[in-house]
Amino acid sequence: MIRAMALALLMPLPAVAQSTAAEILGALDAPTSELEQLMEVLNGPNEEKALTAMRLMLASGDAAMQRLALRAGLSSTSGVARGVALEAYLKTQPTLIAFASVEGEEEVNSGFARWMNANGSLSSDRTGSFPIPIGPYLEDQNCFGSPTRPNDCFNRLGGTEVSFFVGAAWGTARLNDSGELVGSISHSFSSNQFTGPISLTIPLLGQLQ
Repeated sequence: MIRAMALALLMPLPAVAQSTAAEILGALDAPTSELEQLMEVLNGPNEEKALTAMRLMLASGDAAMQRLALRAGLSSTSGVARGVALEAYLKTQPTLIAFASVEGEEEVNSGFARWMNANGSLSSDRTGSFPIPIGPYLEDQNCFGSPTRPNDCFNRLGGTEVSFFVGAAWGTARLNDSGELVGSISHSFSSNQFTGPISLTIPLLGQLQ
């Protein structure tokens, strides 16, 4: 089945969409050599063919192929491929783990430290992490809810940029070709918290299941 997909990628692209999308849905196990062939396509110079392969693998229902496609897509040099992979990953409703460090103005530091202790964890070296839970995709609103409030927009995606709302704070991050969301988070609702922005990093490749 995987061999059929690899061969089909050599056909004109419309034929690929018509002849292989249904076939790979039934693929459960793939020999390593055939998966390696697909990885060569994903990482090859033909961006259009690589994007087609990635879409088919993401829709395959095969966990191994989906992981390979996500890893290749999230770290692709193509912004289009990264955006497609990021959308597919967020639709699995993961809990993203963001890492930040407390540095800069003391007032911001103390406020952010309190926020981190309330919404995540902070170590003795003033670095910490906090979760960003992604809920279901709300197609009518073009956004993602949260697990506790699935019908309200808490996270939005625009290409390779994600905006999120967590702990009464707003953040934005953009996906780079190292598979990391890099951005910042700010809080402006209370002087007892922080105004920011505080830099953060979300290493997606290390969080793939």
